[in-house]
Amino acid sequence: MNRSDTFVDKGNVASITTPPVANPRPYFPSSFAVTESAAGLERIFDDGVSVCIWRRPADIAVDAYLDKAMPAFGLERTARISIADPRFDELLGGFHGSPDPSGIVFELGGLVDLFASLTSADSIGVRLFCGNTRPCPRFHVDRIGLRMVCTWRGPGTEWIEHGAVNRHFLGGGANRPPDERSGLLLPGAQIHQMRPFDIGVFKGELWPTNGNRGAVHRSPWLPPLAPPRVMVTLDEL
Repeated sequence: MNRSDTFVDKGNVASITTPPVANPRPYFPSSFAVTESAAGLERIFDDGVSVCIWRRPADIAVDAYLDKAMPAFGLERTARISIADPRFDELLGGFHGSPDPSGIVFELGGLVDLFASLTSADSIGVRLFCGNTRPCPRFHVDRIGLRMVCTWRGPGTEWIEHGAVNRHFLGGGANRPPDERSGLLLPGAQIHQMRPFDIGVFKGELWPTNGNRGAVHRSPWLPPLAPPRVMVTLDEL
């Protein structure tokens, strides 16, 4: 595979930029990669890369299923999925109606297979979230190895490059000022955001040689009365 044919210019990444300054700080080498193919997700194994995003179009079958089966209330389901015999009934039990689930089952199976190919895991922990809340409202890092994230409905996960944050201000309690005013974001920092159906792979703090370089990310802001956000995350077990 020729990697030069795989990656798109990162100028296409949706982002929010903080106000410019007279003497902007130098940026560190990019800590994320964007790909137009599943094979390109292997860039996550490159040194220095903590976020790799596969840009892909919406899946019509998944959209059709969610149009008919979206629950009227929030839900969060987790399941341990065996690679040898993947079953998703436990995850999809909270969706109402009786639409054909084959499209979303195919999607989930594809995500599990893809993540298993990256991690060589025998089983995958899958979490399905549907709701109007922000599970992780502040920028943070996770004590994991690798995690895969995909949002089907609503705004996607936000992340920041390593060189754009002061990690001293990560975490903290509810009384801490908002991320945009806490000192976390350095001048000129960009807040990048995944799009619906993008697949992202994030390195955590427990990835070998990645200590203090876990991907800095958070749940996106949702406007009042916004439709439920539907997303799925996958972790190696």
